[in-house]
Amino acid sequence: MNKILGTFAVVCLAVAANAQNWTTVSASNITDLNQQKLAAGTLCFLITDLNDNPISVNIGGGGQSLQRPFCSSVTNGSAASFTVPNPANTAPANISYRVTATDSSTGQIVLRYTEVQFTGGTFNFDNYVPGFNLPLGSSAPVLSVGSLTITGSCTGCGSGGGGGYGTIQNAGTSLAQRATANFFSGISCTDNSGSTRTDCQIDQSFNPTWTGTHTFNGTANIAGTFQIGGAAPQGKIPIGNGSSYVPGDPLVQGTQAEGSTSTANPVVIGGYDTAGTPAIHRAVTLNGAPAGTEYGIVTRNIPGGTQTVTGTVTANVGSSNGVALDATLTSGSLKAQGNVASASADSGNPVKVGGVFNATQPAVTNAQRVDAQFSNRGELLIAKGVSGFSIDNTGFNINNTPAVSQSGSWTVQPGNTANTTPWLVQGNLSSNGAGAGSNRVGTLDGIAQTDFNNGTAATQGRDVAPNVGTDGLLWTAQLPAMRPASYVGSANFAGSSTTDNACLPGNASNTVLLTRVKVSCTQTTAGIVLMKIIKRSTADSGGTSAAITAVGDDSNYSAAVSAPLSYTGTGPTVGTALGFIDEYYLGCLALGTAAPNDIYILNRTQKPIVLRGTAQEACVNFNNSALTGGNLNVTFEWIETKTIAP
Repeated sequence: MNKILGTFAVVCLAVAANAQNWTTVSASNITDLNQQKLAAGTLCFLITDLNDNPISVNIGGGGQSLQRPFCSSVTNGSAASFTVPNPANTAPANISYRVTATDSSTGQIVLRYTEVQFTGGTFNFDNYVPGFNLPLGSSAPVLSVGSLTITGSCTGCGSGGGGGYGTIQNAGTSLAQRATANFFSGISCTDNSGSTRTDCQIDQSFNPTWTGTHTFNGTANIAGTFQIGGAAPQGKIPIGNGSSYVPGDPLVQGTQAEGSTSTANPVVIGGYDTAGTPAIHRAVTLNGAPAGTEYGIVTRNIPGGTQTVTGTVTANVGSSNGVALDATLTSGSLKAQGNVASASADSGNPVKVGGVFNATQPAVTNAQRVDAQFSNRGELLIAKGVSGFSIDNTGFNINNTPAVSQSGSWTVQPGNTANTTPWLVQGNLSSNGAGAGSNRVGTLDGIAQTDFNNGTAATQGRDVAPNVGTDGLLWTAQLPAMRPASYVGSANFAGSSTTDNACLPGNASNTVLLTRVKVSCTQTTAGIVLMKIIKRSTADSGGTSAAITAVGDDSNYSAAVSAPLSYTGTGPTVGTALGFIDEYYLGCLALGTAAPNDIYILNRTQKPIVLRGTAQEACVNFNNSALTGGNLNVTFEWIETKTIAP
């Protein structure tokens, strides 16, 4: 291998950066025009670009500077020393500072400089000369001009009268501007005065040692030796593995695929002869009989006529014409038969058998040969012989449901060989014994009990037999019974609300059935007041409310979901009214009256008021009027049950 594709491109830069990365700032004479020093304040330095815009920079030696000022306290004109990044070593370089001094007594900025530049390890602010955009390290006035044409010599102007290198780039990316550009060994640079530039190239005598991974683009001529991984294994050549070149064995193959008619040079093949003196021989193709002295792979076309073959020959029977193997062949067909006669002791390997599928089963006569019959799915068909079927049910399963046609009288034998036991249909679950659906039975007979469910609550979702008394009568209950859960809430409070006085809302979990409302009242002067029971489609809001405690009719019930409320004061903002459930003129006696008071009772036990969701509610309202100096007693009774749409 004489060539390797590759290009060598190396750019090495070394920048001299031996100055300090931080500059210590000091000031001891911050004063007014009348030599009155600043009594108390702060001196701040903020990094900016040349347009006085605050910027962040990379600090020499590592680290990032934030866009906020470096400040020091000023006492009697003297600032405590502090450090800021040296502009000579930041990236970008040649940064500026905005310098301000603030009077603590007034909070006003009393000094402000922009584009302040300096360099070195210390900067005495007392010696700063403002008003010029000076080069780093300068403090005297300079003349700012544009382009100059210089005749003669120019001291300090650099080669060709210019200002030295402006920008050095690495693969098109600009590097930090420095005063010196340094190239390591292997790179040779010369001044090109004709083109006013510096030309650099790889030194032709440079002999580097390559480590790691390198990508070569282009053509490289190698005059010396070439190694991969520091070695050159004998007999190996560089072979591509899909991503890199590695040492490997060459792959030798022809240029044309098998069966191709293209004209191409063949690949010479051969073999290795281990007999006698080992040697490598080529392949030989003969047109005549071999002489017996040929070496290698010898081939020739088989001539016509009868050929003598010695040794063992394995022949495959073709699909036609047959092969003469022994005397059992007749008419060109091979006869296959077992090696053991019928009714003899078995031995040897079995012969696989098959059959034929017929949509209509054949009818044969005595002693005729017939094919085994199979279904169109390859299933062997079996029919009852003269002895009939005898099926042992041990390990015998019927996976499909057979179609059975009844004729005559049927009996079964569940362990009864007399065949006299009638069919028995039953479930295998006891009442309340397991989850419903495992063995659902059409009907369940009642079970005689002395108590409801024999005193044990049933489990939801199970089959349960009806309860029957010991007298044979079926027990039934009229709602409301122990289920579903029912609650009562009652409260006594001031009748001062000018809107709704009390409300029972629905809830999001279940349906509320309002069965009863009771109301009684007192006031300063006995009288008749108009009371309304209102059903609302949107809930009340606001107002001064208090919860009415809900008490379950059975202590085993879970807590009520709906929470009734009483209202006092100006009352709530009422929701949308669907209409009046009832209106009633209620007599309110004066407090302390010995006569019985009037009591309003709404009884809807047989047909409850239904409240669905949190928006619907039933409310007590005294025609949007407060009772003068009176109190109310309101009682709600309701049922909470699973939501069922009518």
